Amino acid sequence: SAMPDNLFVNYLSRIHREEDFSFILKGFTRLLNNPLVQTYLPNSSKKIQFHQELLVFFWKMCDHNKKFMFYVLKSSEVLEVLVPILYHLNDARADQSRVGLVHIGVFILLLLSGERNFGVRLNKPYTASVPMDIPVFTGTHADLLIIV
Repeated sequence: SAMPDNLFVNYLSRIHREEDFSFILKGFTRLLNNPLVQTYLPNSSKKIQFHQELLVFFWKMCDHNKKFMFYVLKSSEVLEVLVPILYHLNDARADQSRVGLVHIGVFILLLLSGERNFGVRLNKPYTASVPMDIPVFTGTHADLLIIV
């Protein structure tokens, strides 16, 4: 007998409405940007601890639902997803126990970089101030990607 299909993946690949894509992408960007939020009051915002699982879910969502991936690439929020991925890659690069996080980040970048729209979006100037230990620079998101 054949193995039954994974119903979650089946339903995940069938999502097609723009409103649903918008809702899902806003949730991803809000949760991925959570560790980067800087506030003046200490402990005023709770940092999430499941960013690796969230990145795996984002990767699988883009991999199984190509319509969602094209929606992400044509929206301007693709850079709101890219910056936290680069932050986590930069943060985990020296820690051997977090090599899985580096692999997931690279898988996402490889999946997105296969499309022309991703390269076009990378030309937008980088103006955010993310707490990374990289040299101060002025340039585009492509420059940030190369530096990280």
